[in-house]
Amino acid sequence: MGGLGGLGGLMAGMSGSGTGTAGGLGGLLGAVSGGATVPGAAGSGVGLPAGTGLLGALASLPALLPALMAMLGGQGASGQSGLHEVMNALEAQGLGHVGQSWVGNGPNLAVTAQQVEQALGSAKLSQLASQSGLPPSQVSQGVAAVLPSIVHSLTPSGQLPASGEVNQLLSGLLGQH
Repeated sequence: MGGLGGLGGLMAGMSGSGTGTAGGLGGLLGAVSGGATVPGAAGSGVGLPAGTGLLGALASLPALLPALMAMLGGQGASGQSGLHEVMNALEAQGLGHVGQSWVGNGPNLAVTAQQVEQALGSAKLSQLASQSGLPPSQVSQGVAAVLPSIVHSLTPSGQLPASGEVNQLLSGLLGQH
């Protein structure tokens, strides 16, 4: 259940004034990076890109989250939820172990913007960019920053929810401010 608190903190940080105050940014940084680790980065515990890329990704979250949540909760061409399709895409790109680290209670491995681009593809990124009003590069950075926390929050029992339950669970997450 710790993941729910992390996403709740993320949402609470975004619901502030939006002026980039230290409290709001700190809440976002804590919620997004709290559980992500990079394999081989001994002791760093940092799973997100450094520098302005990270700040840009965090700044884009208020615009990106509604589009990302809609994508994850929607039904894809395969008849599965968008969440299931993203997890399958990660697996197809050789990143199944990264996606599986987000499921359940263990530490979350980080995903890079480039890995997000490879897994989601240009069509999905363009769709998210169009819906959020952000450039695709910011979309991939934002998705990389928040997707581990979202998946972790949706899977407290260590299993992906049934496709038909994903949208309802996402609505519940959005209701936690």
